[in-house]
Amino acid sequence: MRLFLTLSATMALLLVGWQADGQHEGHGDHAEASETQHSDAEHVPQMDPMTGKVTMEGEIVDITCYLRHAASGEQHVKCALFCADQGMPFGFLEKESKTIYLLLPGEHESPLKGLREHIGSPVKITGDLTHGRGLTGLQIEEVETL
Repeated sequence: MRLFLTLSATMALLLVGWQADGQHEGHGDHAEASETQHSDAEHVPQMDPMTGKVTMEGEIVDITCYLRHAASGEQHVKCALFCADQGMPFGFLEKESKTIYLLLPGEHESPLKGLREHIGSPVKITGDLTHGRGLTGLQIEEVETL
C-alpha cells in the first residue's frame, strides 16, 4: 500500500510538472493565441486602413479600482501606482464610450512599460487592438499627454 501511494504521488508530481513545462515550451510560438475568436464589441474605434492602428483619447486606469469605485484621474495616481506595483491589471478608458481596453504588453514585458508617467492624465494613444475570448486588448505603441 505504501509503495502504491508513493508511486501515485510521484506520478501526480510528474504530471503537474509536465503540464507546466508543456504550457511554457510552446509559449514563444503563439500559434494557438493567434487564432483569436472575433466578437462584436460595443464600441470599436475606427482603424487606419493603411496601418491597422487605432488612435483614441482617454486615460490609462487601474482596472480594479475603476470597476470597484470609479477611481480615475489625478486624485487616484498614488493609489494606481501602488496597485501597479502589486501587479494589478491596467486598461485604457476610452473618453467617449467609457469602454475599457485591457493593456497588453509588447513581447514578455510589463504592459505599463513607458506608460506609468501617463497614469491619471488625459492622453491620446495609437496602438493595436486584439479581440477574442470575451476581451478586447490594446497594445499601445505611441502615447501623448493632452
